[in-house]
Formats: sequence, C-alpha cells, structure tokens
Amino acid sequence: MRRIFKSVLCAIILFAILGFAFQMRATTFWLPHWQGDQSHYISLAMKLEKLGFSYFNLRGINVGKIMLGKDNEVKIVYPVLNKDITSTGEILEGLHAVGIHYYDQPFFHKPPGFPYVLLFSHKLFAIDNLPYTVIASDIGRFLLRSRPVSLLKVQFWATLVPLAFGLGTILCTFLLGKTLFSYRTGLYASFMMAIHPVAIMTSQKIWADDMVAFFVILSVLTFILAIKRKSGWISLAAGISCGVAVLAKQTGGYLLIAVGIFSVLAYVSGISDTKSLLVTIFNKYFIMFSIGVFLVSGFWFIKIYMIYGDPLWQPTATQSDLSSVDVTGWFKVLRSRPPGWILYPIGIFYLCPLFIPAYCSLRDFISETWKLVKKKSYDYRFILLWVVILVFYFMLKGGHEHRRMLPVYPALAVLSGFYLDKFRMYSGKFSRYTGNRFVREFIILTLFTLCTLWSAPIGITASLTNKLLIQIPF
Repeated sequence: MRRIFKSVLCAIILFAILGFAFQMRATTFWLPHWQGDQSHYISLAMKLEKLGFSYFNLRGINVGKIMLGKDNEVKIVYPVLNKDITSTGEILEGLHAVGIHYYDQPFFHKPPGFPYVLLFSHKLFAIDNLPYTVIASDIGRFLLRSRPVSLLKVQFWATLVPLAFGLGTILCTFLLGKTLFSYRTGLYASFMMAIHPVAIMTSQKIWADDMVAFFVILSVLTFILAIKRKSGWISLAAGISCGVAVLAKQTGGYLLIAVGIFSVLAYVSGISDTKSLLVTIFNKYFIMFSIGVFLVSGFWFIKIYMIYGDPLWQPTATQSDLSSVDVTGWFKVLRSRPPGWILYPIGIFYLCPLFIPAYCSLRDFISETWKLVKKKSYDYRFILLWVVILVFYFMLKGGHEHRRMLPVYPALAVLSGFYLDKFRMYSGKFSRYTGNRFVREFIILTLFTLCTLWSAPIGITASLTNKLLIQIPF
C-alpha cells in the first residue's frame, strides 16, 4: 500500500512539473518563429513535401506574406516554391544580402530529421490546408496577453514540435534519475530541466536542439536498460534512438563515441592479450548500438559522401571569415564570447545554480574509474553519465552557444539531483540544525524556489523578446 501511495504521489508531482514547464513555454504559440534557422527548417520541410529528398536545399524558395490587423501589425509568412526551383530564391537572396553564402549548397549540410518531423506535424495539425505558415512579426504584449485562437492555429503545427520534444526530455530526465538512483532524484532532475533558461528558450524556437536532446537521453536510458538486462537487442534499440538524434543534428553522433569509450572501460579489467583486447573493443553492446545508429542514419552519410566526397562534410566558412562580411553582427557577437571550454562549465551552472552539485559527482567518477582500472567492483552509473558529458564537452568546446550542450543537461541534472537527495538524507548527521527531516525538506524547497526565481525569468525573457542567444554570464 505504501509503495502504491508513493507511486501515485510521484506521478502527481511529475504531472505538476510537466504542467509548470508547459505553462512557462505556452507563449510559443503566439511568438514569431521565422528568424534565423527557423525559416530554413520550415522551408526545407515544405520542399521535402513538394519535391522530395533529392531537392533538399534552400534554392528556389520565395516568401509568401499575409498582413493582418488594421495597421498590418501582424505578419504571417510561409515558404513558396519559385517557378524555377534551381534559382537562388528569396531565402538565399536574404542571406546573401547580409554576407552569408555558405547556405547556398546543392544539398543542405544539416540532416533532414527535424524538417521531416515538421512535415509530418504539418500534415497532422495544419488546418484548412494552410501552407507552412508562422508569425514573423512581434505581435505585441497585448495580443500575447489575449492570445487569440486564430493566431494559435496559424503556427500550432510548427510550435508543437520543439515544445513536445522539450517536455519529452523532461519526462525522460525523470525516468533516467529514477532508473539510476531514486524517484526523488528523478523528480529533482526533471524540475531542473523544467526551469533551466536554455531549455525554456530552445523549446520555443523552431530548432532541432530539443529533438536531439530527447533522443540522446532516450538512447542513454535505453542503453542503461540493455546493461541491466544484459541484452544486445536492447542496445540495438538504444542505437536506433541515437541514429534518430543524428538525423536531427550530426552532433547527436557524439553519443556513439561516448558509448564506445564506456563499453571499452567496462571491460578493461578483462584485457590480458590481443584477443581479449579485440573482444573488449568489439563487445556486443557497442556493436549492436553502432548497428542501430547506422541502420537509421547511414543513408545520410552515404548521400553526403556521394555529393561532397566526405561523409562528414561541412561548409568551410569560419566565424572569423563570416564576422568580416556579416552585416547583422551575429557572428561578431559569437566571436566576442568565450569558447565553449570556458562558457559551458560556467554558463550551465550560472544559469541554473541547482546544477552546481553535479560537480561533486566528479569525485565519484574518478574513484569508480580507478576501481575499474584496479579490477575492483565499481559503480557504472557515474562513469557512464560523465563519459557522455565529457565527450560532448570536448567535442563542442569550440562553440559559443549554451544550447549546444543541451543533450547532456539531463545527465547533469540527474547527478545534481542525486547529491541534493543525498544532502536531504544525511545532512542531519553533521548538524543539529538539520537533524529534523522537515527542516531538511524546507531547505531543499527553498533552494528550488530561489533557483526558479533566478533561472526561469532568464529563459522566459529571452523567449518573449525573440532572442536567439542568452548572453549570460558573458
């Protein structure tokens, strides 16, 4: 009976966290969604529907407009095909006008997973045969407060996608914390993801970041299940999830590297000769995971290789090159920020101080890894999570945007949640002031309240003001 009550209470709290997260993000239905890469993803989705995968680029796309209101204060836009689909088109012409040319490629350099999801969402949720419409102008505080249903219908199909993936990531974060540690750890971690400014902002942009984060964390969760059940087939399913993350953004493939490193570490104590080394490297978990990744995303790399001669091809323009010709100032702003190896460790925790306890788990990561090397019994949980975090960190260390590290925020949240729960349970042994359980609960509740008051407004403000970058703390 007690277990049932605990499960029901946990479900109620989790539902409340998801509801709170949705409430902070619900303005996305009325915010503009055409700026920057958002217009590219929407245009690519339209082109995939009209012409198919062979024409996956930004050429030949113009912009249709609908003006609403007495003074035309609300602008609705949508991509339309030019009669000549090989022409430059208005989308690329707009980029060329501000000095950005690397998007003008015969085949788009970003994978098609996110545009395909937008396509399916449009087919399911767009009303009255509307084209791929979104709001392109600031509709004002009054309209945002009144939230007219007519404008919600215009872009519901598009805004639903990142919002759903954002909420799904919060749910998967809870499941990860619960699976590895406890219900309470999962709830703590999911709440941190609900209030983190970067997660709030990205789930209100037509970007692929939340899709990547969702499938990365789902893959980690499935891989843990494979370890628990010692199943290569479940590891295959984890690889399939990672493959979908790769199709959203190629950075999702960093998880494959992390799983490979972890798989080798897990068997390192059994290495004694060349044969055992090969068995360790090519263990069933990593092999099946890799097969899953390439079953889903392999066609993309084959296509890129056939066109550009390099399966990992990317445009060669550097930020220094772009900042010298970019008239918008975007690349100059990025270049003025610290690189990721400085920005990420400071920014992630500055934006949401509740993530700070994750640092404590570095000690566990080091000690458990040392036990593994010494062929002693070890706890794989800290090793796996930190290997994932560190792989993404070192692969993305040259970046300048907080959102690049979003896929590993859930892992950091779980580690922080574990230590916050550890404080709740054991702090009473070290101080008579925290000996009372209710005092410790009050301290935890106070910390979460204060952090919410600090973190949530940063993300909400960035969204309401249509910012593409959170320039805090740098």
